[in-house]
Amino acid sequence: MIYSQYISILLTFLVLAILIPIIGRYIADVYQEKTTILDVLFYPVEAWIYKLIGTDSKKSMDWKEYTVALVLTNITFGIFAFLILTQQGGLPLNYFNSPDMSFRLAFHTSASYLTNTDFQHFNPVTQISMFSEMFAIMLLMFVSSATGLVVAVSLIRGIKNSNGKIGNFYIDFVRSITRILLPFSILTTFLLVFMGVPDTLTPYIILHPVTGGSSIMPLGLNAAHTSIELLGTNGGSYINGGNSNPLSDPSNATIFLETLMMLLFPFSLIFAYGEMIKKKSESFVLFIVTFGLLLFAVLSVVNIEMQGNVMLSTIPHLSMSSGNFVGKDTRFGVVYGSFAQTVSVYTNTGAQFVNIDTMLPGSQIFLLFGMFIQAVPGGIGTGFTYLLLYLLLSVFLGGLMVGRTPEYIGKKIGVKEIKYTSLALIVHPILIITPFVIALLFNPFGSVTYSPHNLTELLYEFTSEAANNGSSMTLNDNNAFYNIAGGIIMLLSRFIPIVATLAIAGSLSNKKSLPERGGSMRTDSITFALYLIGVIIILGALMFLPVIVIGPLRDYLRLSHYG
Repeated sequence: MIYSQYISILLTFLVLAILIPIIGRYIADVYQEKTTILDVLFYPVEAWIYKLIGTDSKKSMDWKEYTVALVLTNITFGIFAFLILTQQGGLPLNYFNSPDMSFRLAFHTSASYLTNTDFQHFNPVTQISMFSEMFAIMLLMFVSSATGLVVAVSLIRGIKNSNGKIGNFYIDFVRSITRILLPFSILTTFLLVFMGVPDTLTPYIILHPVTGGSSIMPLGLNAAHTSIELLGTNGGSYINGGNSNPLSDPSNATIFLETLMMLLFPFSLIFAYGEMIKKKSESFVLFIVTFGLLLFAVLSVVNIEMQGNVMLSTIPHLSMSSGNFVGKDTRFGVVYGSFAQTVSVYTNTGAQFVNIDTMLPGSQIFLLFGMFIQAVPGGIGTGFTYLLLYLLLSVFLGGLMVGRTPEYIGKKIGVKEIKYTSLALIVHPILIITPFVIALLFNPFGSVTYSPHNLTELLYEFTSEAANNGSSMTLNDNNAFYNIAGGIIMLLSRFIPIVATLAIAGSLSNKKSLPERGGSMRTDSITFALYLIGVIIILGALMFLPVIVIGPLRDYLRLSHYG
């Protein structure tokens, strides 16, 4: 049984390796406006949308115009969703009589889904109507995923172009939805329905158990929600219990497909990058870095969970050979369940395949580290963006060490690019550690005792929100402090790095691409890949080691000492 789970992991990576070069090439064609098989279907639709919003499809923007368009578009959709959530009690398709959300909970929810976090402080069955699901929740999942994609593409154009332009936001945004997110979501929805995941406008059915009485089984748009949830690395399940609920994940076939869905676009974008800059060797280096770190994390978490909880080893007749099964679905097992959850966190999806609170402290350290660095492979678009930011910083540091002008693909990396890169990277620990310290000092929620495990829960809460991840441990977080603080954290951690990234793209796009010289640092070699891995790990450790020590590391050492 356990060996079959390892084989399933290997099969997942093999299928991924086959698909990502193909889909990567397709994504590159979409953003370079080359001919694709969906042109006949979507050209008329896109032309109508461009006419409706009044944009010129031939006009390219500089980074400031692009930023204003992106921010205003996101604000508009965020306010629209907020209004729906606060008025849903009087809107149609409210089969469970879900009340209007309070302003603080609606703020947290709309901020969460707008920023690709999808952190839920609510019960998805009883507190969200089907109308809100379709026109607030699912709408924002498409908006946030498309936003992540266009930011990554604009940075690629900044590296590639020398005319000061990085594209047209509205064209990129619309094509991200019509050519990439929507078609793949429809396809995977059909696959999930075929595999047994419900998708219907029927809200629920009444069950009559043999023991008597009756119970309600919610149905609704489960498959459609799950498709964009995982393909768009959104997270935020349609039903209680997350993706381990049999209604969302009824079989080994569905968890295999869903794990693949989370990995598909983050890795495909790496290959799209090589196609767009006409240098595939750069893609292979970034793939080696990303896949190598992800594989190390997966194997580490699986190994830790398979060792079991040593504090239970003294219980007579309790076998630890099957590993730490607490909080995991017996259908998927410890190995594949741990693998799926690690993939979920490292892709910044945040979908819950196992109960993270019951995972061992060593595993929680690895999950936190994935959210600290956000780039292996990270969320859709944003993960690749962070990977390029780490790369630019590595090139700059490497140039200083060897005494040469830092250059990347013929473009000099100067002070301006490094300032914005530093801003994008440093805002992440600030937005985690600041609220963490405030919570410890003032304890506004009155429920945290200062045990290592509870400190880990608190750290995980703010880390997940700052990383736009959405996974959670069992912290009682639906109160005013967490709703307001969490919403602010998610918005700042999303849009400050986005603006900084677009500024980098604009700066690079104004520079001429020079021919590579003999003394330039090669960024398409195994040596550079190892160097980049070192930079990522060291930066993550330097920024977050102190908070790791007082929480999960202390818990891990306590558990090890007990054993």
